[in-house]
Amino acid sequence: MQEKIVGKGRSLFQFARNALEQLVFQRFPHVGKGRLPQAAGEILAERQNNESLPLGIGDTVSVMGMEFEIVGLVSNPLIFDRLGEPDMLAQEPLERIFYLSSEFLPLTLPVTDAYIRIAGLEERDIFSDGYQDAAAETAAALSAELGEGFTVLTMQENKSAATAESYCEKVSVIAAVFPVFFILVAALVVMTTMTRMIEEERAIIGCLRSLGAGDGRILFKYLFMAAVCCAVAAALGFALGLTVLPAAILPAFDTVFFMPAAAGALHPLMGIVSAAAMFAVVLAVTAGVCKGRLREQPAQLLVPRAPKPGKRIFLERIGFFWNRLSFKYKSSLRNIFRYKKHLVMTVVSVAGSTALAFAGFGLWNVSESVDGGTFAGFEDSLKPISFVVIAFALLLCVFVIYNLTNMNIGERKREIATLAVLGYRGGEILGYIYREIMMMAAAGAVLDVGLGCALVHCVLGYLDFGSLADVRWYSYLASFALVLLFAGITDLLLSRKILRIDMAESLKANE
Repeated sequence: MQEKIVGKGRSLFQFARNALEQLVFQRFPHVGKGRLPQAAGEILAERQNNESLPLGIGDTVSVMGMEFEIVGLVSNPLIFDRLGEPDMLAQEPLERIFYLSSEFLPLTLPVTDAYIRIAGLEERDIFSDGYQDAAAETAAALSAELGEGFTVLTMQENKSAATAESYCEKVSVIAAVFPVFFILVAALVVMTTMTRMIEEERAIIGCLRSLGAGDGRILFKYLFMAAVCCAVAAALGFALGLTVLPAAILPAFDTVFFMPAAAGALHPLMGIVSAAAMFAVVLAVTAGVCKGRLREQPAQLLVPRAPKPGKRIFLERIGFFWNRLSFKYKSSLRNIFRYKKHLVMTVVSVAGSTALAFAGFGLWNVSESVDGGTFAGFEDSLKPISFVVIAFALLLCVFVIYNLTNMNIGERKREIATLAVLGYRGGEILGYIYREIMMMAAAGAVLDVGLGCALVHCVLGYLDFGSLADVRWYSYLASFALVLLFAGITDLLLSRKILRIDMAESLKANE
């Protein structure tokens, strides 16, 4: 059994008592459970226990050939890694760490450790660069003064602190890479939403321009609307970011480290940066869509946009393929390439959502495949992160498909009404619209194979953790199937809107 016995020239427990009143001993180990020894034969144990040999208050242990009763568990801030403290000689985790008091045990134990606090840094954050630079300078000066035979260590050489910093750096990589993809997909969501809204209000825009409203005032109207929506969404995002995400991620770190209670202080900088990036993307997309409509003449805006003419597509030149298709699939393929803007937005946005979902599954698989070692316990920290990535990817897919389908319905009301007049039943009309959406969504999900693999390879490369080979085969199918499932459910939510289209109103001509 590897054991570490901590002893001091003065009473350890006197230090602990003084720590309550003296700032210099603020970070000295304190008793988390139980009490301080009050008589000979009593001892304290470090809260970190070997899982195979758990110890608790009231247990008896043998140390240096003597029996001791554990009366308290010590929380040492220098040892907060649940995997334990390494033995510097054997290079293996210590199984036990005990704290003895020379006040009740008249043993002569050498003082091997000295803890030094740098004057003038009491109020500075110990994790800040300034504090660490000062500690490094002091360590270098002490090493030069003491010479050989002494080792000066800073927090950077502390095993628990170094492990925690390594894990945080890896999580920071995920926090830097994934938001870029989320912002790009969110830009597509905004593009589809604003395109649909401005298309539905093209007559209003035409009236405003006819009444003398300038392009700047009309553009400001939509930019202001988008900015208000962004402000509401940013406030909601702050609330969720400060409650949901910490509640999902911090417990995962608690499986690896002894974590304190979550700090109540807010650090809004990253939230402000994220909100500013989203504001910039949303306003830029809104301005681009609106300016496209402002290029048209008022007379054109006052009339509904004419349906795009149908034409031959390149697939019709592939005879052995085209001739085997039924009429409904030929019609769907023609419509897909007829509305190229819808095709591009659907394929790209679904591919992005599927790639994010695949990346989430990939992180989960890597977490299950890792084989302890340096990253033991880190896999548990990745699992809730991967779950959050999958959930948000599916939500983005829902928003994209909902907006695109809604926009498709709005632009093709006359076409849908014509099908109803020709005797198409409700299910056939729904199939006519949904078949196109699902075919485009499937094409986007297929592109996920390359895009998702590239994203996972990039993230794992920066993490220096796992590889693409660790991703299981079912993750490819799961990301593909889930995106299509959510796309299908989203389309079904709009079925009533399609079936309730007024045929007479939609077929009125605007001469």
